[in-house]
Amino acid sequence: MRAFMRGLDPDRVAEPDHPLPAFGHLLKAHIHKEERQLFEQMQAACAPAELEALGARVAAAHDAAEPACEV
Repeated sequence: MRAFMRGLDPDRVAEPDHPLPAFGHLLKAHIHKEERQLFEQMQAACAPAELEALGARVAAAHDAAEPACEV
């Protein structure tokens, strides 16, 4: 994704063949799948305490990680 973003020409964004809109559609579809399918399946398969523990682990990993986005 980083290589894709670095390769974009900001002066061409308005051109009809620019890849950014297609990338946006793919990203939106990916997020939609996570929200509507994967997270719902996790909620159905895991006990609330398991989800809370997982959330705490994800938050701790996020806090310890280096920044990944420089937008």
